[in-house]
Amino acid sequence: MPEAPLGTAAASFAGGGSGHDGGISAVFDNPAALSIGEEFQVEAGLMGLSAGLSPYLLFGSAASARASYALGYFYDARPGNPEDPVNPRQGLIAGASWEAAPGLSLGASVRSLGTGAGVGRDGFGIDGDAGMVASPWGPLRIGVTVRNLLESGVGHEPDGFETHRSYGAALGASKSHLRLPGLTLHHPDAYYEWRAAESALGSAVHAFSLASAFTPGGRLGFRGTWLLPPGGDPGFAIGTFLDLPAGRGGILCGYVFHSGHFRETGDAGPSHSISIRFRRRGKTDPIPPWVEVRVDKVLIAADGKEIPQAHFHLQATDRTHSGESGGDGRIKEWTLAIRKVGEKGLAGAEVKSYHGMDLPPRVIRWRAADEAGMPLPPGFYAFRFSASDPAGNTGTTAWQLMEIRNPVSEADSMRTGAPP
Repeated sequence: MPEAPLGTAAASFAGGGSGHDGGISAVFDNPAALSIGEEFQVEAGLMGLSAGLSPYLLFGSAASARASYALGYFYDARPGNPEDPVNPRQGLIAGASWEAAPGLSLGASVRSLGTGAGVGRDGFGIDGDAGMVASPWGPLRIGVTVRNLLESGVGHEPDGFETHRSYGAALGASKSHLRLPGLTLHHPDAYYEWRAAESALGSAVHAFSLASAFTPGGRLGFRGTWLLPPGGDPGFAIGTFLDLPAGRGGILCGYVFHSGHFRETGDAGPSHSISIRFRRRGKTDPIPPWVEVRVDKVLIAADGKEIPQAHFHLQATDRTHSGESGGDGRIKEWTLAIRKVGEKGLAGAEVKSYHGMDLPPRVIRWRAADEAGMPLPPGFYAFRFSASDPAGNTGTTAWQLMEIRNPVSEADSMRTGAPP
């Protein structure tokens, strides 16, 4: 069975061990990565257009506050390995994921698979997958998956095409923003994935994947992947996605080009894949998160000098779900921005900002330096804290003033307060 990517927003075949696409198509790679939340999703697409008509249809939704499921059908007409092609195959797939603990999700899926010629070795059988996704620290993501944990052993005559157990692991990281000179990347991520069959653990497939959006909100972006199969030519996939808002939901369109020429793509030559995903929130959430920030001034000793340091204390709570277990964890992302205050109280340029996903840290320590680590001159500075929930609501504090004075003295090196 070719291990092939789909024409999804993920636009690649790397990172399946951690399912960085975060949508219903993750059920094909690692069911623990199903990330549907309160949205109902429907996705349809065509895989490997150059190698045969291979459509699929998926839909899924939340099963509870901490669980999601997906169901679907696929028809795969791609021949796979040109030296040992297989007949068209089809089947049903069902998967579910469960957030067992904060930062830890478990998942499993089953799929019927075969040529349609009855049941058994030359017809349908059942395969099963299992996976885990962990976020042990900040942007870090670790995924582990076992494919064909339950082996069907089905295929075409005379010898049959048996599915064999394989393993995968992925390591990646993502951020809400990455600022470069003249360019801001939105939701960038990078992943490495390792896959190997049980019978050939020493002959693994290695894949490297990079992705980012270039517009605010992540509406337009791309993903590129470089794959190194054992004993074969390297290959690549590159794709783009467009996220269009539509009422309470949205439409996500994806296109992928695969270089082909190796078994892992399921295509003998270059091919194309397309997809379209519709999502709709199952529950209206009009309430923005509750946010609060306060700052303490302290002095630290460095090289015999006293240097001002500010301790920002951050709090964010999703008020819609604050009564649920782990409700505060529904914060999607947050930002703390610090600006220079110019003459006549006009807002100046941003000198420092902090961004993150999920809940913010309780305390952020700022040593009165800019993004490059250079000490800032004396004067007034303003800071503001904001956080958003999965529904897109954003809670923002008012701008507050902070004054850095020079020379530094223990009495008043830094004064804070609300603007008049």
